[in-house]
Amino acid sequence: MDAPHDPEAWGVENPLAVGEPTAGELARRLSEADVEVLRPEELVRFSLAAGQLAGWAEALRRAAEARLVALLHAP
Repeated sequence: MDAPHDPEAWGVENPLAVGEPTAGELARRLSEADVEVLRPEELVRFSLAAGQLAGWAEALRRAAEARLVALLHAP
């Protein structure tokens, strides 16, 4: 599927801002994009959005691990 030529499609400066996509929506948009057809400015925004999404997922993973450790060490 061709990605939309809309750099705003991956705007993730503040995911809670009005009009910003949720992490799930952002993941869907990124997964549907064809990086072979993106222009340079779109590739920059795509790369930044993908990195931010990866950071969000990493924070979730760490929180889950911390919760698991707490549960395993609870009396």
